[in-house]
Amino acid sequence: MGNDVSVPGPLTLSCTEDAVPTSTVFTFYKDDKLISPVDHSTNQFQYTVAKGDSGSYSCKTTNTEGISDASDAIVITVECK
Repeated sequence: MGNDVSVPGPLTLSCTEDAVPTSTVFTFYKDDKLISPVDHSTNQFQYTVAKGDSGSYSCKTTNTEGISDASDAIVITVECK
């Protein structure tokens, strides 16, 4: 299932987790490449999409116990209008 976003347009990525202890660092990826600051301490990342930003977006979380596996990816389709 994909989501359509128009260019230029805002995209807010949210990462939810149920880790214990709670995660303190969230990192966001597009096609397995880091797109967020390494020290992203909130579970949301705002991103302005442009032409060519269609892809697979995911996140990883970090807490005192370690780093999670990547979340299930969401596919975003960017439409140029």
